[in-house]
Amino acid sequence: MQIITVSKAIDKIQKAIRIIGWVMIAFWGLCLSIIIKFQFAIAWMAFAFILSVILVILVRSYLILKWKIDAFERVDDLLELIERAKNSRIIDGSPYPDKWSIGTKADKEKVYEIISKRIELNQTTYEFVDDASIHHTFKIESSKKNNIIYSLVCGALTYQPLSRLLSETSVYPLTDYGMSGALLIAALYFLMQFISPKQIVNLSNAGVWTKKLGFQQWKAIDEIAIENKLGSNQERIAELVIVYNERSGVENGNEVQKFNVKEVNKTADEIEHALKIYKQRIKKTTTENSSYTLSKKPSISSSTDKNAKWFVFIAPLIIIIFGTYTWSQSLKDKESYDFKKGTITYIDTHFEKYKNRATLFLQLDNDPTVFKLFIGKERGDFCPVLDQTDALQINDEITIYYDKFSNKKEYDNTVFNNSITYIVKNNDIIFHDETSLKYAGYLIIGVGILLLFIILILKLKRKL
Repeated sequence: MQIITVSKAIDKIQKAIRIIGWVMIAFWGLCLSIIIKFQFAIAWMAFAFILSVILVILVRSYLILKWKIDAFERVDDLLELIERAKNSRIIDGSPYPDKWSIGTKADKEKVYEIISKRIELNQTTYEFVDDASIHHTFKIESSKKNNIIYSLVCGALTYQPLSRLLSETSVYPLTDYGMSGALLIAALYFLMQFISPKQIVNLSNAGVWTKKLGFQQWKAIDEIAIENKLGSNQERIAELVIVYNERSGVENGNEVQKFNVKEVNKTADEIEHALKIYKQRIKKTTTENSSYTLSKKPSISSSTDKNAKWFVFIAPLIIIIFGTYTWSQSLKDKESYDFKKGTITYIDTHFEKYKNRATLFLQLDNDPTVFKLFIGKERGDFCPVLDQTDALQINDEITIYYDKFSNKKEYDNTVFNNSITYIVKNNDIIFHDETSLKYAGYLIIGVGILLLFIILILKLKRKL
């Protein structure tokens, strides 16, 4: 018989209950779509909801009964399982099935038999076989999955403000600039947490290390265990709880630390299994050798080797190179761009119903492409280097230099292009804009340098 931890047993039934919930939602959604499609009476909608709820209650009761047979027989601590199952509202009151439990009579009798047998034989707890995979130090770090998700979300959120800045259609450039910078810094922060996750707790044969209290020997800890409870939104939460005593050196004599298992890189089952193995080792060593001491501190170095590979510098270097390339694009002369020569057939600060702040709309020879120029001169605007567009009039012949890859079909058959860099009239340059690319390059280079400094600092501290 394979022994399992309480956490593994709890997790198994919680997953089953979640699946039932999703199935109920899908079933009710299917019934709702059928009712709407065939225009049944509203009463049928209520009937479908009540039916799905009843089915969930019946199936849940049946699964919990089956779960009790398996979990009560194999779990390493029966009484702890019952207590934590009550805290998580998996079972109510007595662990024994009542007359309302859904299942066969034989299954109900089996639960009674398992509980009675383990209590009578004084086998409410089992010991695990020592696991060689649990080394001297068991590191619990911040969740990499959460950090990479947060980094990607922050990176994606920069798209809108950056696109407005690059296209020079931003109504509030300073706000977009600040927002982009803040989001990029946040994305880099979470990326660094993904590359070099924070250490939360270290378990070892000698004791426990946390950032707040440092290393503490086992004798300074009254209790360390996984606890289950219901959160404020009725979500089932697993926490690692550490209760220290006066030997920890805490001023008030007691200290309680709680860590949400969802926020770390280990599951509740893995943490609980490691705890049980360490406790068994300490108990065995203390029994065999009365002179055994818990003075040896565990290694609390990062899970990443201090001689980490050089590849961690690739990301900031790529960002700096890309920023340098973006900045260099602002230095190109007009011959490097595509150009269009023609007569102005439309020029105004709006085009049909479309209007942007401090924007001039130009159209040559009634071409479907409408050029947009940002000519803002207020404080904080990325104003052009040279702007004499006030002198332009209908029927003037000009040459426009632009980036053809910035064409964007936005409305009906009208194509807007907002990448004008030069406007030439009578061989004289009357408009030149390099600001957006220049500042975008500065921003990207700054982010790359910031990331490089963070990596260097972590390197010096030997945390990367």
